[in-house]
Amino acid sequence: MLVCFYSSLMAQKLVSPENRWYYRFHGPNYMAFFKDSTLINGQYYFPLYTTTDSNLQKIEPSRYFFRQEQQRVYRLQANDLTSPEMLVYDFNFKVGDSIVFSSNNIIKVYKVDTVTLNDGSKRKRWTFYLDGLKLPVGGNMLRYCIEGVGFVGASGPFYTPERMYITIAQPGLSCFFQKDTYLYGSGVSCTVKIGINEGTSAKTLPTIPSIELLKHTPDGQVLYNLQEPGRYRYHLYNSQGALLASGIASQGNNELSLAFWPRGMYVLQILDEEHWRQKTFKLVRQ
Repeated sequence: MLVCFYSSLMAQKLVSPENRWYYRFHGPNYMAFFKDSTLINGQYYFPLYTTTDSNLQKIEPSRYFFRQEQQRVYRLQANDLTSPEMLVYDFNFKVGDSIVFSSNNIIKVYKVDTVTLNDGSKRKRWTFYLDGLKLPVGGNMLRYCIEGVGFVGASGPFYTPERMYITIAQPGLSCFFQKDTYLYGSGVSCTVKIGINEGTSAKTLPTIPSIELLKHTPDGQVLYNLQEPGRYRYHLYNSQGALLASGIASQGNNELSLAFWPRGMYVLQILDEEHWRQKTFKLVRQ
């Protein structure tokens, strides 16, 4: 579970009923949110809930309560309220600071920078890597979080710091809303549906200018070229918006085959995670 914000009068609160996270987990699309603070051991905590019900009639509490105090977020286990609360995160982190999950699982801050959200506002971003790796670290070994949004994805399966997740399925994050404003996500993937019924609006990200679709054959063989260096990922969706495949794309030629899926229409999204730009292509396998 990730909790993320920093020391500033303008810091964005993560533990807030104004925030909503949409994510995919074993098929259905979920929404996670905080609701109705409660007094426990002399402190006010917010329980975290999840749901697949677009009408919010069926919601499920998570295993944890959260509270936020200035730069720090604390977590309390719901099934043992007498146990000590855990300091989940303290966002005074600087480059080189460490977070200890266990004796053989220590991550370090690799970089602190800023990203621009969909409303034009800027937030701090922290990049983490597993301690013991030789620097510089490759992109598939990095993990990211954004102030007030939380853990925003991983580009490789090499380590999974679950304590950095809002929910156990946080790597499947599709989009983040605050006060009904879509602030963060990966464009097409934020046209999600809660359960199977309700869609949410998506704001289009700026377009990647230096990308070219070189080949798209009737049997679904795709070749595209990324002309600029950067940190890219691709996402492939079917016509219903379900995510079928994703992975890393790189500068130069990239190949993709639709041969594994039925005939029909698909959407290929290329996402520039460094500058938060995207390009989408409509593909047809005949």
